[in-house]
Amino acid sequence: MRGRRALVTGASSGIGEAVSRLLAAEGYRVALLARNRARLEAVAAERPRPAEGDHLVLPCDLTRVEEIEGAVRS
Repeated sequence: MRGRRALVTGASSGIGEAVSRLLAAEGYRVALLARNRARLEAVAAERPRPAEGDHLVLPCDLTRVEEIEGAVRS
């Protein structure tokens, strides 16, 4: 399971949050993207910690190209 990573958009609620939960349960290190930093941090804290470090909290508005590019670089 080492090295598995996923990027989930809309991770602060709904389907994105549920997908991040399933991936984290399978051992993935998840990059959580959504606009609400506080909610993303809460979601990350609820997930099991992966072997390779913490999940990534990346506040990002997907309607803004520069924010998407910044999140991907992270």
